[in-house]
Amino acid sequence: MLDITLSYQVVTGDCRDLIAEIPDAAVTLWVTSPPYAQNKPYEPGLDWEGLYSLISDVASAALPKTAPEGYCFVNFGETTKYPRTMAELYQQAFTSAGWAAHSRRIWLKSFARCTLTGAMCHSTIPAAEWECLWTFRCPPCTKEQVRNRNLSLRGVWQATGDAAYAEHPAPFPPSLAAQAIEVWSDPGDLIVDPFAGVCSTGVAAISLGRRFIGLEQDPHWAQVGTQRLAATNPPLPFDAAPSAPPSAQSDLFSTTDAADDAPDTEETT
Repeated sequence: MLDITLSYQVVTGDCRDLIAEIPDAAVTLWVTSPPYAQNKPYEPGLDWEGLYSLISDVASAALPKTAPEGYCFVNFGETTKYPRTMAELYQQAFTSAGWAAHSRRIWLKSFARCTLTGAMCHSTIPAAEWECLWTFRCPPCTKEQVRNRNLSLRGVWQATGDAAYAEHPAPFPPSLAAQAIEVWSDPGDLIVDPFAGVCSTGVAAISLGRRFIGLEQDPHWAQVGTQRLAATNPPLPFDAAPSAPPSAQSDLFSTTDAADDAPDTEETT
């Protein structure tokens, strides 16, 4: 079993196997941005059916590890590349696993930062200046605790990309993860990202006083993420996590213009 008393840890391997090592009912909130099935370097050969199988497996494995009435917050982009939509994929994968559909938002990105290819500029296909932010809830679904009404009432969230880690094919903005963490968790709660990448979710979690587990299949990104968490202030006080040097990050939760996350353009067949 993974030690959930640590303030943070990053574990390398297939998240479908690693989730089994988390104690039952231990996770308050899952925050993640799974693969896009858009031929990114980290997802060779992954298509709609393959992504559906992956997300179904993760949703099924995560449910018993989630505290009653806990949440899963998922970021994904739409595309016309496949006959079936990504919305259909996530709705079917999670509800079939036993999760209850909770809420739907969009992440509004800065159009000025969307990367437009030459082909895009000569067609009517729009830039991908928004993505989906869906939340699912672990039953039983009774009356909710409202922690941050200013955020929870908004159907459109804004967040910058993570320019400091632009070498990753799809860096996830800590400011976006932070909004979900503030809405659906309390200090000391356990946050897990099964597709951790460079641990942007962990940066937000630690900075907001939560515990964090990141699951990442690529050893390189897992190492980068671990180093990043060690440099994030403040670490939680109740274990022997590496001491954090002064953070080089500026305005972690800013929602003003900066480099946006990938993918930046919609792909078609």
